[in-house]
Amino acid sequence: MQDVKAALDAAVRNGYKYVKLKSGSEEFVAEVRASSRKQTVPKAAAAPALDQVLSEPTLAEVKSPVVGYFRERSHPLEPGLEVEAGQVIAEVVAVGLSNDVVCPIQGVVDSVAVRPGDPLEYGQVIALVRPS
Repeated sequence: MQDVKAALDAAVRNGYKYVKLKSGSEEFVAEVRASSRKQTVPKAAAAPALDQVLSEPTLAEVKSPVVGYFRERSHPLEPGLEVEAGQVIAEVVAVGLSNDVVCPIQGVVDSVAVRPGDPLEYGQVIALVRPS
């Protein structure tokens, strides 16, 4: 539990959007949102939530294939969008060339971490997909 708290604190301090921790076959992924006030949760209430998160299907990361700028295709990339494995869901434009962003699994887009025109690093998470 200390590892999760330390990772979340570091993510907030450094402005990260996601935290991913893995221990053996268990994996924890969280979206980090800035809060204007500090919230405290009793430890007894926090433990079941963590167990529930760990038992949910792992979200697949859709990552940028190159350094460039994010561009949507004809359909906006948004939460709730159903996608197929191998489907091109967006583009990354680098030096005037479009590079396809391919979804690794069939599922539903859970969250999108970037907006059209945002600069991307190689391997940066663009979206998270929940398996279906």
